[in-house]
Amino acid sequence: MREYLEIYTEHQKKIENFIEDSIEKFPSLSSLEEENFKKLFNTFPSLELVYVVNSATKKQTSAN
Repeated sequence: MREYLEIYTEHQKKIENFIEDSIEKFPSLSSLEEENFKKLFNTFPSLELVYVVNSATKKQTSAN
């Protein structure tokens, strides 16, 4: 486990940039269409859970 943490720490900024870029390029999920969520899980197969948050309050606004 320590090895994974060291690798993550060493490449943290690149990993975060990749995730942010991927999400920004992804179609909007605000419509809550099931097909959009399927595409998201295909893009990030390691995802276990997705939920929508209000951009202003950062509070969850959807079911898990």
